[in-house]
Amino acid sequence: MKTQSFIVQSVAYLLALLLTGCESCTCPPNVKLGDVRMKNPNFFPFKGGESFTFINKYGQTMVFNDVSENQYPNHIIVSSLCTKAPISNQYTYYEGTPAYNLTYQAKYQISTLTMHYNYQTYDAYQVPDTVLYDAFGVQISNNSNSDRWGISVVTSTRGNDVKLKLKEYADFFNDNVTISKDTLIANTVFQKVYSDKRDPKLLYTEKHGIVAFFFLSDWWYLKI
Repeated sequence: MKTQSFIVQSVAYLLALLLTGCESCTCPPNVKLGDVRMKNPNFFPFKGGESFTFINKYGQTMVFNDVSENQYPNHIIVSSLCTKAPISNQYTYYEGTPAYNLTYQAKYQISTLTMHYNYQTYDAYQVPDTVLYDAFGVQISNNSNSDRWGISVVTSTRGNDVKLKLKEYADFFNDNVTISKDTLIANTVFQKVYSDKRDPKLLYTEKHGIVAFFFLSDWWYLKI
């Protein structure tokens, strides 16, 4: 009983602190250092709210609809200034714009396919250095199993090539990306088609987004 009473009192105390906004228990607001504009915002053509229809060689269709959650600003965190767990923290940041984190879903037979797009500016080093780059990623996953396929592209190193080469764990220079020109896909010619060299089961273009992907032993093509 004593233990239970102590827990209740502790919770009540924490709630009281949150409600009163105790200055000694919270950090000041985050500090914005400036704005960072993406170098190639046109690489990604969508803003949210779209739907996409794909068709296979048998005439079967699959429709992806937007199921994205709320979009949040891209705070590129540089350093931490204050931490008062579990209540609050404070950091310095750059505001990266635009920033996209969009999700689309389609149902086909017993499967639900999820298409997730992400495009924004990142900080490769964080503390003590700030080394920014712009990166795009798209992935399609199947909820009925662990299948997933996609592609990642660094659209700009923002002049930080020398420093980024020191980061051995990441591929900042698109060595695993194939870029094809004037590619014929389902009787339509597309320019500058991106795919992953290791697992080319998804084809992406800057104008139309995903134009084809491989699923259930068939290619599915974007209906334009």
